[in-house]
Amino acid sequence: MFGPVRATRGGLGSWAWQRADGLRVGALAAVNCVGDVWDPVRGVIIAGATTSDGKGFIDSMAQLRGGFRPEIPEFGNTVAAVVATNANLDKAGCTKVAQMSHDALARCIYPTHTPADGDAVFAIATGRHSIGCNSVEIGVIGALAADVLATAIVRGCQAAAT
Repeated sequence: MFGPVRATRGGLGSWAWQRADGLRVGALAAVNCVGDVWDPVRGVIIAGATTSDGKGFIDSMAQLRGGFRPEIPEFGNTVAAVVATNANLDKAGCTKVAQMSHDALARCIYPTHTPADGDAVFAIATGRHSIGCNSVEIGVIGALAADVLATAIVRGCQAAAT
């Protein structure tokens, strides 16, 4: 949003969770977004536009609230992610899980889904676990998927080479 000179690098991150009943949910995220990336657990910016001295972050949303008018970036940005589960989900179930997983972007990236971003989350399911196709189970899987994706996004920025 403030140009490539002030941008920090994105990266590739992953995270997974397994419940005691054997349900597994994992995420892989390639992070290269326009907005700042926040660690939702600690409440701090971990990647984004840097201050002029490069020692901190300027908080892009604070700048926008203060009247900053960004130019449309000339470079491509996106967060592309996949969430995966061993649950028994059909196409509609995977679609709902992918939709719910977008909550992770809103938890971690400010702003997200800008016109300069191509943010996308895909969901896949192996069908090897009996939990699956009813709406309550899909909701649980979607909530877990958003949680692991948020961690994957944070880990992607932490893994980025400076």
